[in-house]
Amino acid sequence: MVARLAATHAFYVLPVGNDGALATPELVPFWVGQNTQHPDKVKVLVMEDAERVLLRRDADNQNSISALLNIADGLMGRMLRLHLVCSLNGKLDEIDPAILRPGRLRSFRRFGLLSKETAVAIAQLRGASFEPESERNGFTLAEVLNPSVVKQPNREARIGF
Repeated sequence: MVARLAATHAFYVLPVGNDGALATPELVPFWVGQNTQHPDKVKVLVMEDAERVLLRRDADNQNSISALLNIADGLMGRMLRLHLVCSLNGKLDEIDPAILRPGRLRSFRRFGLLSKETAVAIAQLRGASFEPESERNGFTLAEVLNPSVVKQPNREARIGF
């Protein structure tokens, strides 16, 4: 996406551990400066593993979610002309309901397991050697691009990485 839209968009990555930056006083002057430097480009803020700012509000993330909503949908968001792209590894029903209200979330994509055919095609495109187990029907992209993961014994019994 970044490579395809580089001519028309400016991308900024915010590590989710720095989500407090969404509510700092320096936020507005920074984005105003970026809009001045790149007046013809759409500004896109990318946050990977953004569970902390997307999942249901709790004592530890309430300010982050409020700041995110103000940037995405509030007056500040309109003034800054900023788009957000967030990824998470959670379930849709765990996302804060305010984010899912009509008019707020423009779109979302759910990436499920890859079929054998798709997995093999991706591996071939990347020049990777991938031989799927015959009894399995779904594969993660990590497994396709890192075939040694697939060959580990008792893979389902593992927890974590």
